[in-house]
Amino acid sequence: MDEFISEPSTAHLRKTKESLDILYYNIASGFTAKIESYSYLDMIRSHEERISDLESSLKFTLKDLDFMFKEISEKLNKLDLIEDKINHLESKFEEQEEIIVVKEISFEDAKKEVEDYILGKKGETVSPLDIARDLKIPYETAHEIFLQLIEEDKLKIKEYEGD
Repeated sequence: MDEFISEPSTAHLRKTKESLDILYYNIASGFTAKIESYSYLDMIRSHEERISDLESSLKFTLKDLDFMFKEISEKLNKLDLIEDKINHLESKFEEQEEIIVVKEISFEDAKKEVEDYILGKKGETVSPLDIARDLKIPYETAHEIFLQLIEEDKLKIKEYEGD
């Protein structure tokens, strides 16, 4: 019973409409006879079959809609999970430390740049991280130069006084 029913042809629909028009006319005029070799009972059976076919088709359509609804619900749930993961990753990226892009430079050239940098910051507080970030040199190099400059008395350590 649950099988796919194809759509009626245009000719069949025209013939059915004509039969219904004649039936309506005959009912309205009180005439009861066979119309185009169909009896009223044949026409009713034909319409009952068509209604049954439409009901079967509707059952399939409802099953398809139910399946599609479940699929859409699953996809929406997955989309919500993906959105949560993206939000989590975005917050992690915001928490990440700053990435410093460094250039290749010899230690001697880096030391000259650091000395010039510090001269330009006379009286200000600078750290190896500031030097590394601003001059785009490796932090380890900036830190080593920083320590050498302290040993050479070209740089003074300022005691941390708190906020």
